[in-house]
Amino acid sequence: MSAIDEIKQKLDIVAFISEYVPLQKAGRSFRAPCPFHNERTPSFFVFPERQTWRCFGACSIGGDIFAFLMKREGIEFGEALRSLAQRSGVALPSPTAPSKADHQRLYAAVEQAARYFHDFLAKAPEAEVARQFVQRRGISPASVQEFLIGSSPSGWTGLRDHLLVKGFDPKVLIEAGLLVKREGEEGYDRFRQRLMIPIRDDKGRVSGFGARELDGSQPKYMNSPQSPIFDKGGMLYGLDAAKGAVKDKGAAVVVEGYIDVIIAHQFGFKNVMASMGTSLTERQAKALQSLASQVLLCLDPDSAGQEATLRGLESSWRIFDRVRLPATSAQGLALYQRQARPSLRVMKLPAGKDPDEVILENPDEWRACLEQALDVIDYLFDLASSRQDLSTAEGKWTTANSLFPIIMSLENAFQREEYVQRLARLLDIEPGTLKASLGSSATPRRQPRPRGQALLQRDLVRSQGDPLEEFCLSLLLNFPELRPTAAILALEHFLRAENREIFTKWYNEYKIELWKDSLEPFLAGHLDNLLKNKLPLLTPRQQELALLQSIYRLEDRRLRETEDGLGRMDGNGEREKALLLQISARRKQLDEDMQKIEREINAR
Repeated sequence: MSAIDEIKQKLDIVAFISEYVPLQKAGRSFRAPCPFHNERTPSFFVFPERQTWRCFGACSIGGDIFAFLMKREGIEFGEALRSLAQRSGVALPSPTAPSKADHQRLYAAVEQAARYFHDFLAKAPEAEVARQFVQRRGISPASVQEFLIGSSPSGWTGLRDHLLVKGFDPKVLIEAGLLVKREGEEGYDRFRQRLMIPIRDDKGRVSGFGARELDGSQPKYMNSPQSPIFDKGGMLYGLDAAKGAVKDKGAAVVVEGYIDVIIAHQFGFKNVMASMGTSLTERQAKALQSLASQVLLCLDPDSAGQEATLRGLESSWRIFDRVRLPATSAQGLALYQRQARPSLRVMKLPAGKDPDEVILENPDEWRACLEQALDVIDYLFDLASSRQDLSTAEGKWTTANSLFPIIMSLENAFQREEYVQRLARLLDIEPGTLKASLGSSATPRRQPRPRGQALLQRDLVRSQGDPLEEFCLSLLLNFPELRPTAAILALEHFLRAENREIFTKWYNEYKIELWKDSLEPFLAGHLDNLLKNKLPLLTPRQQELALLQSIYRLEDRRLRETEDGLGRMDGNGEREKALLLQISARRKQLDEDMQKIEREINAR
């Protein structure tokens, strides 16, 4: 049994999702308003017998317990795997832990690479584009030195050749994420023609890089892959330089961009750092909670960035509520205790400006933004007033559903009552009516694990992978020439998180060697199994037919689940009826297509 299946066996998906969403029994399934979009009619269903969930409304997404946690918390697969493994008590298989000497070799390689990039920026004629970019962004020569900013050459082996001359083993350079492994060769440079920003850990050691494009290539920013010394989900860019100021001020300012941090420090705002993601992870929150009594999140002023940050606000709020810091008893036993949650505040910037632009143009305006930062709940109240039509029942319901659970998560009873009164005034209803309609359902409660028959039923269903999903992926991975045939394949065809991750990697880059080494150890093992699957000897046409057949079956499964989910919803409206008709027609077409494929297969 894989670690993923063992985690799913030990964690009941209904009990887990109930901690985030107020689920109600609906036959053999459970339902609730979807936590990922606003709605009045519940379209979010959890299926305990399959240990899956799906939204049958605007999102049209679904998956397993891993997919839910990743979507809800805005984290990557590796972090979700470690979080759920810790929660369930499942030990993850891992390679032999690197020794201290191994770590030192990795740190030495990355530090040497940072020095190489830094010198290249200063001296190489090819780096003129990077130097102009640095100057254009207002980064001073002193900041270039302080943050060891550099530039990578456009060639494929410049860094590799430099470090090999220095005596570094190619295996160490690959493990450090500096080189990409290539079969039968020493590897090639991962970063080419990019502005190189070294990322230090909390002890000030260079552990990886954030690399910004300079020629319009994608992605705009590329980070070092996960390694024994670099873990993006557990690090905050600039924390090493900000720790002293954070402790002195009692406040940490979290922005999104590396350059935002560099410019802030350049102008004396030393308590600024970047999260390297849209929402804080639990490990980042733990680091902040041990340093600061106040955390200020700086919102991206454009609407798309604001939406992304908003999706992370409640996640960050709940993470601070969950974090426990270790303590030791008099007997030397390891204990865990809740530390007071830092106050979470939101900074609003002038429209169309990023933090570095505000600071460069007018440092006093940045100070004003800091001083005027709103408590996260006050910010959400203000936002609700501007985003919803509170003269309508739908607008009131959406606002109440989004704000009430956060209010009820407050530990201070007087503060809870004050915000309930304020919400009632905002919605122009009586506080008693608000509590009566939402009090029992909107309050997030940790529900006990199901007992008796429900628990027995869960234990009887032991997923051992998904043969259909894995057969489809094995075809794609083993036969790259099938990529055009897979154009109709979508992420939502995969319910298992590990298969979704592999498909996403392959979809973005079909050359496996370019991303295989960046995978989490567990995913790397899963990829190896998919590549080693014993596929029958097939002609090119038979490969294509086999892939089409598996895709059609995945699509048929998705349509059947959608049809089933729509049938479970109360009072299907015109939209739902139209969808059911479309699904029926699509399934009929699929049946005909699959029959054609089967006839061709049989004819061969």
